[in-house]
Amino acid sequence: MNKIPFVVALVADPVDQLYAQASDSAIQILTERIAYMLPDTQVVLLSLLNNHHEVALAKVAWRGGAQVWHLSAADADTPVWMEFVSKQLDLPLAFAAASGEDLGREEFPLAWLVAHCHLLLAVSNVADGSRAHTAHQFRAHSIPPELGGKRGVFFAAETGASLLLRAGEALDLATVERKIEFPAGRCFESWVPQLRELNRANKGLAQLDGKVCARSMWDMPLDPTDLKTTQTFQQIDTLSRRHQTMVTILHSLILTTGLGAVLLLQWMGDHIRTLPLADLYAIAFMLIGTGHIWVRKWESNDQYADYRALAEGLRVQYYWRKAGIRDAPAEYFLHKHQQRLGWVRDALKLFHLASPASQPDQKFCMDFWVKKQADYHRGSARRNGLRSIYLSRTVWALYSISLLFTFVSFFLQMTSVRSGGLG
Repeated sequence: MNKIPFVVALVADPVDQLYAQASDSAIQILTERIAYMLPDTQVVLLSLLNNHHEVALAKVAWRGGAQVWHLSAADADTPVWMEFVSKQLDLPLAFAAASGEDLGREEFPLAWLVAHCHLLLAVSNVADGSRAHTAHQFRAHSIPPELGGKRGVFFAAETGASLLLRAGEALDLATVERKIEFPAGRCFESWVPQLRELNRANKGLAQLDGKVCARSMWDMPLDPTDLKTTQTFQQIDTLSRRHQTMVTILHSLILTTGLGAVLLLQWMGDHIRTLPLADLYAIAFMLIGTGHIWVRKWESNDQYADYRALAEGLRVQYYWRKAGIRDAPAEYFLHKHQQRLGWVRDALKLFHLASPASQPDQKFCMDFWVKKQADYHRGSARRNGLRSIYLSRTVWALYSISLLFTFVSFFLQMTSVRSGGLG
């Protein structure tokens, strides 16, 4: 069963053994607090594991129930002690999508780490130029362009929540939220709804229990070379379709109920002379309109759109990687909706993190994406055209039925008047 994890990026400077215990306690409290806020979400600690302090903190997080991912360059040698820790903790490896020249830059893996997380935990040894301070600055003010940062009006900066702890600094459950810092214009209160959306998505994935609809499986078959992305797409796409179906059913029920109410009122008007039809019609139409507004504001409507955005982002991520494009789709996606859909962009970053490197396959992308998308849009245009014809004819039919009822009622009323007059 796939879930979208909450990723904490760890950057820790080497510290004296005297301060190590305070750091261990801090990361334990942080993981406990996140697990409390996100009960249906897996907590993941992502780190370069550059020193023994980071390894020790990774062990503490692992013992507290968090997964630990070791981020390393794909073609860089891993020190023996890192291999030992990875095997001991059974750490899944996530490889940085970096070119050879970037791997030589000491700050590049650090910047790449900061750009692929929900929360940065920086444990500093109080040196202003330390790695932890540098990572915290990247998180607060965006990654420099020379290190891959995207800036300008068309890009959302790679900024977000960051927790900077100095060596020996204590942390407890009452202060952990106040110590988390955000870039300008954001705050903890605006971050919480996004966490809630992430947890709700994971709860929905758990309720699916691995069952996905056939259409989702057809849209993106499972690929052993990128199993996590394709599996998650199928499940998120299934969630989106279920919520869309629910919204459609609710709208249909309201319209059917409204039609029944109109016919009932028309019949009552023919048999109850003192009935205030004008007032009852006004109330009925007001209730129908209120019902549609309620459905529009109902959470399922928003969830359908959110999951559709995430599913399409996963589709783009998969095929970009297949085509040899190493960029993250999240860098070009949903920039105008940071406050509402920031959790979708963060989720896409994680799948860019986990996507394996592969040889470009232009034929695969042409056959399975471009052609399939063309078929989808042709089919969608055909379905929308038939739906438009059906709705237009339905409206004319309803108008005709209403007009027929009016004429029948008028004829019956005139017949009744004539019969009474003759009597």
